[in-house]
Amino acid sequence: MRCTLPLGTALLALVLVASGCGDRPAPPADAQGEWSGQRLTGPVGPDQSPRLATAGDDALVLLVSERGRVQPHVSRDGAPFAAGTPFATGLDGFFDVLTPVRLADGTWYTVATGGDDYVVRTLRSTDGLAWTVEPAAGLTGRAEVNALIATADGVAAVGVRRHAADPSIGGFSALAWRSTDGRAFTEVALPEVPVYRGYRTESSVSGLVPVAGGALLATGRAGRAARVWRSADQGASWTAVDDPLLARAGGVDQPVADGDRVLASVSGLSHPIVLSDDGGRSWRIDRGLQVPPESDDWVPLWQAGSRTLTVRSAAAEGADWSRPEVCYADLDQCGAGAGPGPRLAVSEDGAHWRAVVGPTDVDAAAATADGRLLVLRSGAKGRFLDTWPAGVPLADAPGLDRPRTVDLVRLAEGERPEVGTRYAAPLYTHCGIDRIWFGEQGWQRTDDGPGYEAGDRPPAGWPIPPGGGSVYGYATLGADGVLTYADGGGAVLATYEKAAEPFFCA
Repeated sequence: MRCTLPLGTALLALVLVASGCGDRPAPPADAQGEWSGQRLTGPVGPDQSPRLATAGDDALVLLVSERGRVQPHVSRDGAPFAAGTPFATGLDGFFDVLTPVRLADGTWYTVATGGDDYVVRTLRSTDGLAWTVEPAAGLTGRAEVNALIATADGVAAVGVRRHAADPSIGGFSALAWRSTDGRAFTEVALPEVPVYRGYRTESSVSGLVPVAGGALLATGRAGRAARVWRSADQGASWTAVDDPLLARAGGVDQPVADGDRVLASVSGLSHPIVLSDDGGRSWRIDRGLQVPPESDDWVPLWQAGSRTLTVRSAAAEGADWSRPEVCYADLDQCGAGAGPGPRLAVSEDGAHWRAVVGPTDVDAAAATADGRLLVLRSGAKGRFLDTWPAGVPLADAPGLDRPRTVDLVRLAEGERPEVGTRYAAPLYTHCGIDRIWFGEQGWQRTDDGPGYEAGDRPPAGWPIPPGGGSVYGYATLGADGVLTYADGGGAVLATYEKAAEPFFCA
């Protein structure tokens, strides 16, 4: 099946952290292109990830089911993808198959890792269509491989060992491995990884990328701090990167690289992306990405040739349609699904970003040697591989609509209400509205009016968005200690008194 997606296609809903527009120039007006898509058949499990890899002008997709079976698809020299022979990995439960690589001899290679016993299987194919599965020697002791790359003399991999008596709950310690044939692996210690003695000493490594000069870069955390390791000898030995910025971060993951330029998602800093211009030896914050308020989500990153891609939400660009100021202005523009969907964003240099027209429910992205951009995405009818032609700049996305807002009087965190002041006070309804939290105090309902819990049919006339959600009313504390909750017209919806005992919402 082949279809064409027009440039005006509405973007699919996906709430992910992303970037703001940079100052990159718009593409020439005469540059024309459009996305073309092909549906790929095969189930993908809820705990498994579809994988996309390119080598030269060839591309390979692996769709992995929860029952341990894999459906390969291969495209050669830009031709449509052809389905290969489904095969079994011998694993089930919590497992996954990693992004394939092409070895020096032209063989496609990857590993399946996990399962009930946390073992590793090697997967190998000469053409990407027919695969063999073999045990992996040297990966012992509940080893779990999280990333691998092909090197000049074999394969390098990183992952963890699970030490807990019940391995499903973790007990992680970070490790690396290398192999000259992809069958027998040698364990390689990572420096500055604490000996596992409980969760405070856990460590992990899940990112691995090649950088300029044949070096390798791995990312993760050790103890409570982010950690980056470099190898200059194809993974035979590693050194820890000492960087003051990373020392303040809680974790670093999802590295992507183009030569010496490396980007990675980070937690615990003022911005969600860090950037290195020297192959990971030193790092700085990527300030081209705006910071959504009250969010510490990982930013997804994909390297596709010289382009770096991410997906950004409207909220990340300052157009958050779920803020109280928006909902109090007009309930019809408020709530889940309101406002514009997320947008694809691209950077050519890692520091400047622009929103572009393209798919947003992205599983993976890559580029071919001839310059085509490939995006593997989820759709209502399965997985699709979308292609943008070589030599054509990605089209700029249209400007974002902005919601109407209204000024509100609200209690700041830590403040207590003043008698007689009417405060905008959205009620979170997950556990109903009989007990609420307002002004650093728990309150118990005293009237016998209608209640409301998320998912219920709202009482007639109550200020609740279409589809349900919070109640957008106003709270006023009386001199008698009674808290009155009313709608915008003053109609009383509920009354409360201070709760005698603390309560919790599970």
